[in-house]
Amino acid sequence: MRRKHASAGNTAPQDQFEARLAEIQAAGGGALEVHVIGPRDAAGLMAGATYGDAAADRLLRVLGSALRQIQAAPVSEPALCGTCPAPLRRGTFFGLS
Repeated sequence: MRRKHASAGNTAPQDQFEARLAEIQAAGGGALEVHVIGPRDAAGLMAGATYGDAAADRLLRVLGSALRQIQAAPVSEPALCGTCPAPLRRGTFFGLS
């Protein structure tokens, strides 16, 4: 469930994120896929991969690889975002494309 700010004129950060994501995907003209994967998506991805969904299997493999790299990086030298120099640590929100 999305939360909205109390004042009617403000857009929730989630709404802003989704609008920007839609802009990025449209600008890519179909050449770019951006997936936002959260803990709630895990069961569905695992079930899809188990029953032959190639896209779900691919996402799980990429996600697992990215998480292993983040977790294996030493605290003093964390893994960095592929598009900006922000450090990625356990519990960090990040996107895969």
